[in-house]
Amino acid sequence: MEKTIKVKSSSSIDVYNVTFKFEKGLASLTCNCKAGLIKQLCKHKINLLEGDLTDIYDKTDSAILSEILEKNRSIKNN
Repeated sequence: MEKTIKVKSSSSIDVYNVTFKFEKGLASLTCNCKAGLIKQLCKHKINLLEGDLTDIYDKTDSAILSEILEKNRSIKNN
């Protein structure tokens, strides 16, 4: 499963893509912001993992985030 959520930059008008991938019982996420492109754990990824909806660009993506967080919980519990 792969899902992407668009998030707003807190310091500019930029919008970034945070992509969650679930394969073979493993979860990974990427972001195309400057920090994310060099494989750092950026604030966009952290905020979404914490369930923070503040910077979500399209508020309908909150349902996708709920699905992702539930999937992540089920992976951690197995």
